Amino acid sequence: MVSFYEEVFEFTRNRLGKIYEKRGGMLEKTDVPSAAQKVREIINSPLKERVFRCSGDFTEEDYVKLEKDLEKYFDVKMDLGSVIQGKEQ
Repeated sequence: MVSFYEEVFEFTRNRLGKIYEKRGGMLEKTDVPSAAQKVREIINSPLKERVFRCSGDFTEEDYVKLEKDLEKYFDVKMDLGSVIQGKEQ
């Protein structure tokens, strides 16, 4: 059984995937936060029940995790001079 978080992640990943393909494999720095905000609006509206099969709450921590997981999944353009550390990058 898929969790509500997993369903929201897949929904958002699919939406960003279309943008990613159109741009030749690169997202802008603002694309992931923008997508997370749009999904937040859906979750906080009556559309939630029509868009998602699972039900559940999405906490502020879930939104932070969603953004981080999406940034790991896609190539996101970074600002010049950004430092990349750790295994995740």
